[in-house]
Amino acid sequence: MPRSWCHPGLHHLGGTVMTRSFGLALFSSTLALCAAISASAAQPGDPPPGIAKIETVVVIFAENRAFDNLYGHFP
Repeated sequence: MPRSWCHPGLHHLGGTVMTRSFGLALFSSTLALCAAISASAAQPGDPPPGIAKIETVVVIFAENRAFDNLYGHFP
């Protein structure tokens, strides 16, 4: 079998089907690992002190404006 231009070292694995299976397995493993890490990092903790005192949050925005244009000089 001739070597593939994209994957010159994978010609011995049995062609495209084996390469796709390996890629799918690698992608699935990576996705599962990312989900496990993010789930453990997202555990709720105690809120910061003073957060209970906040009653209202006001968001100021204007259409078609950049962030620096709107909020660049806010205190």
